[in-house]
Amino acid sequence: MKRLVQAINRLYSAGKRNPARTPEQVLATARSYMTQLGGALEDPVYVNVSPEGSEKRLVWTLRDRGQQRGGNIHLRIDDETGEVIEYNVPGASRTAP
Repeated sequence: MKRLVQAINRLYSAGKRNPARTPEQVLATARSYMTQLGGALEDPVYVNVSPEGSEKRLVWTLRDRGQQRGGNIHLRIDDETGEVIEYNVPGASRTAP
């Protein structure tokens, strides 16, 4: 039974990777990007990392203002390159990196 549990754990942990960047580095990248656009991220900013796609690349997702009215800027940043993949403000026409 112990070997079965170990084999199952190996299967589930094989796809897990540690992020190359810290949440603080990603937040600094996002703030810099928003400054270039003439905007700003408003606190609190939620930061999350998860694998995406068939290649399971790690992508950071950021959302500002704690989902309060007037905020909700969404940024997605690639963990490997540190580039902004997607920028979106719900209700706005601009959705480009």
